[in-house]
Amino acid sequence: MRLPDNCPVDDELVKKYEAFIERLQEPIQRSNLPHLYCVLLQASNEVDQNKLLFSKDNLHRFTGDLLSKMLNEGWGFIGCYERGAYLAAYHHARECIELLAGYHWAVFKKNKRDKKVRRYFEFEELYLYNIYQEYSSSAPEVDLESLPGFGQQRLAEWERKKDCWAKLFKIEVSELSSVQNWHHGASIENMLSTLPDDGRTKRIYDVFCHATHFSPHTHALGTDDTVLGLPVGSDGTVTMLNELSEICINMLLLLYKFIGESTDLDSNVKFARGSET
Repeated sequence: MRLPDNCPVDDELVKKYEAFIERLQEPIQRSNLPHLYCVLLQASNEVDQNKLLFSKDNLHRFTGDLLSKMLNEGWGFIGCYERGAYLAAYHHARECIELLAGYHWAVFKKNKRDKKVRRYFEFEELYLYNIYQEYSSSAPEVDLESLPGFGQQRLAEWERKKDCWAKLFKIEVSELSSVQNWHHGASIENMLSTLPDDGRTKRIYDVFCHATHFSPHTHALGTDDTVLGLPVGSDGTVTMLNELSEICINMLLLLYKFIGESTDLDSNVKFARGSET
C-alpha cells in the first residue's frame, strides 16, 4: 500500500513495520492458518461455480448468502494474522460461531425451515418500512419517497404486508418496529443451544465472546516493534495462534455438514488438517 503524499510517516518507520510483518510469516506458516487458507480458496471458488444453485429458491439463496458471509470472515481473519492484528481476529472467530449457530437454528427443524428462511428475506423489506415509519414521525422534513427503494408503490406494498409480517414474526402489527433482526425472538444463546454438540460451541463462544471486546484477558500482547503482535510462545510454539484459527476451520467444517444435510450442494471442499504446535 502506498502512503498518501501528505503522510508524515518517514521511510524508516515504514521499513521497520514491513520488517515486522515479514517476521510474522515464519510462525504463521507453522500454524493452522495455511490450512484455513486452503479451505477458503476451495470454498470461495466453489461458491462462484455454483451461483445458479444458490439462486434456485429461498433456502439456497439464504445458504449462499450465509456461506459467503462466513468465507468473508475467514478472509478477514487471515488478514488480521498477516498484519499482526491478533486482537481483531477474535471478532472474526466469534462471527464464524454466530453464523454457524444462525444457520443451524434456521434449518435444523424441517417443519419450520421455510418460515425461518422467509424471515431473512422479509426482514429487508420490514427494515425499510420501519425506517420510513421512524423518519415520517421524527423527521417529516426528510423526503424519503424521493429516495431509491421508497416511493408510493413501495409504500403501498408494505402496507399490504403488515399483517403477513406480524404473523411471520409472531407479533402484533403495532409491534413491527420492535423487529431488529431476521431471527427476532431468538438470541445467540438460543441458537447455540440448538447445536448437537452438548454445549461445546457455546462454551467456546462464552470465552471468546468476552475476549472480542476490550479486555485484560487478551490485551497483554505487544512486541518491541509495535502494539501489534502474535502470541508465539517463548519456545516458538504457536498453540495460541492455532486456537483461534481452529475455531474458524471447525465452524466451516460444521457449516458444510449442515449445508449438505439441508441443500442440494454436493461440496468438494477438502479440509486438510495438521500443524505444528
